[in-house]
Amino acid sequence: MSGPSPIATDAARPRDGDVIVSRESGSGGKYSVRQAPGDVQFHAAVRDEAIRLARSFAQKATVDLWYSDDGSHKLLEAYRRRESTL
Repeated sequence: MSGPSPIATDAARPRDGDVIVSRESGSGGKYSVRQAPGDVQFHAAVRDEAIRLARSFAQKATVDLWYSDDGSHKLLEAYRRRESTL
């Protein structure tokens, strides 16, 4: 399978506002995209297409991009603005 490799472990979890791409079981292999903790915003037939569209949204919203499969979450891209430690 092509596409970005995960850059985090399953111990990490999406925060409110983050964008999540998920493979939907029982739907013929479709992928869904949603913003946590919300409902599905759109579907894509191909993983790379779902990630491309989700990445664009995550970048503009400065939130992180995640991939979820069978309950595990993997961070794909970190765009969220980090809080300063001043």
